[in-house]
Parts: sequence; C-alpha cells; structure tokens
Amino acid sequence: MTLLYEDDLTEVGTLSVHASEAKAVEWNGRRALKLVDGLALVPGLEARDVSIEVSIGAEGPAYPGVVFRGADVSNFELVYAVPHISGLWDALQYDPVFHGSNTWQLYHGTSYQKEAVVPTGEWFRLRVDARGDRAAITVGEQPPLIVGRLARGRRAGLAGLSLRILGSRHHQCPNWR
Repeated sequence: MTLLYEDDLTEVGTLSVHASEAKAVEWNGRRALKLVDGLALVPGLEARDVSIEVSIGAEGPAYPGVVFRGADVSNFELVYAVPHISGLWDALQYDPVFHGSNTWQLYHGTSYQKEAVVPTGEWFRLRVDARGDRAAITVGEQPPLIVGRLARGRRAGLAGLSLRILGSRHHQCPNWR
C-alpha cells in the first residue's frame, strides 16, 4: 500500500476547512484537530479506491466520520460512528450526501448501518476501505459494515473528515491517514 497522505496536525492550515470551528489542540494526551460542525478536506488529494484510517475522540453526542470520493463540499460519500448510541444497531453508518443533504432516511437498514461499540471520552479507530462500488467500514477490531453498492459510483474525489454535533460538544481527530 502506498501512503499518499499523513498529517500530525501541527497546524490546521494544511487542510481545506469548511466548518464553524477547526483548530489544533491537545486532547487525552495527543495532538488533535478540534472540528465543529463541518468538513476538513485534504486539498489536492483525489482518489477513487481508498483506505482511510483515523483516530477519533468524542466528548459527547456527535457524528464523527470520514468523507471520501467527494465532488465538492456538498456531494460526497460519508461514513460515521455515533458514540452516544454505542452498542445499538445503527452506531456505525453509511450516509451519502447529495447537494448538502444527508440521506440516512433512504440509506438505512442492515446494508447501511451496523451495531458497534463506539466509546465516548476516549480514542477509537474508524477505518473505511473503498474499492470499486463497495466499502468496508470498521470501528476498532469489530466486524465491518459492508456496503455492497456505494451511491455516488466509482468516481475519484476528495477525502477528509466530517463532524455534526448535538449540543455544544466537540470532536477530536489526531494523526489521521
């Protein structure tokens, strides 16, 4: 595997940020990106078949995830974990975004959502492996969510991070690759 991008987050300026807040902070002993309500994309990196792995920490109710095959900031493939519903049937989700609209109402059920243990207040690993029109999404070493047909097709696109929050909590993401 060829490593195309890795960032130790010494500064946020290396990312294309489309969020209400994004800054480098220390959280639970690690340098991290504090991202609030939005996206942080890797400028100039476009890929079709990807393996993206991030370490994530959420202090409370949040939807931290990974963006891939993005056409722009309003159209992309999205996978995310939901720490505040850890252990439930939909704690891990695939949710393609079209024209800025999330589509979980259309992409629901066992083909797009999976039970997972997703901790709050500590680091966990989220990984997406997309090949062709399929993807495997994993939290830690748990069994993956297998998406048999990605909604946005096989086109290459932007990659990065996403976060939606509930209330005033925030999410951290260090050393992602």
